[in-house]
Amino acid sequence: MVRAGITAGGDTITGYTMSNSMEREITAGGLEQYGLGTRFQFGDLPLSLELGINYQFDHDYNENDKASFRRFPLEGIVYINLPGNFRIGGGARHVYSATATSTISGTSERIGFHNTRGSIVEIGYHVAPYGWVALRYVREDYLVESYSTTSTTAQPVPIGTIYDGSHIGVFLVFEN
Repeated sequence: MVRAGITAGGDTITGYTMSNSMEREITAGGLEQYGLGTRFQFGDLPLSLELGINYQFDHDYNENDKASFRRFPLEGIVYINLPGNFRIGGGARHVYSATATSTISGTSERIGFHNTRGSIVEIGYHVAPYGWVALRYVREDYLVESYSTTSTTAQPVPIGTIYDGSHIGVFLVFEN
């Protein structure tokens, strides 16, 4: 199984204003997710189990300013196959190594987050012999574990701050 998708949502972790006054933001629920895994079909039953490791990130680069939020979700989803090429699923994810970094106007910041757990609800439509289009909702929070900056005047992000990382996403899933 190979998964690729676009996600949106969550609290703003960092942001900056470009020279043309356009606002740019990095969110706890965005932006791209790619994954590999396997799906096990339970014989003739309309049930299957999918396990996958993913890389999810939001990033933005503009001249000398850059910001990103990167993490590694491990997901397990149980699907029920429905009539008409649909399936609905629910499961959990455990997110490892969530880190936000930014360098804006010469000031660098790094926020480390505790590993976290979240829940997944997904509905998919089978569009080809080996492909699905899926819409999903993920509910999760990120708890700040560490914070560092090169600035002497910036307001620090307190340890224990919680960012809502809940998001929706549209995915293409290829299975063989």
